Amino acid sequence: MSDDDDDWGDEPDRTSDTEIRVAKVPLTTGKVATFRFRRDGEPFSGFIVIGRDGRPRAWVNRCPHVPYPLDFGDGEVLDHDGVTIVCANHGARFEPDHGRCIWGPARGRGLEPLPLADDGDAWIVTITPEPPGWPYDG
Repeated sequence: MSDDDDDWGDEPDRTSDTEIRVAKVPLTTGKVATFRFRRDGEPFSGFIVIGRDGRPRAWVNRCPHVPYPLDFGDGEVLDHDGVTIVCANHGARFEPDHGRCIWGPARGRGLEPLPLADDGDAWIVTITPEPPGWPYDG
């Protein structure tokens, strides 16, 4: 994400200080729902993807190898198979159910999950504090 607030656009639809609503879109293989949020005043993006088990999961759009977004700002976070999450910067691959790196320089680390609930019309994403030790120094 850019540090330039002029590029940030509208704030997300907040249900509280720690929750945002993400409009529900049909998610199938190869599709993600993207969203933006702020944590400690810093802009971030995230995405919701359907796991191999058919359940949706929300992830912070940030690689644990080097803390850059997984995409190039276009929301493209899935590999050619439409299921595996991929870092466009260094090619690390992550499985969608647990966020673990299964190939590449982030091996042994995982994506940062965000709690996700379904209210029928939208997904409710809980913005949690940054995990201790992030970004990983390993």
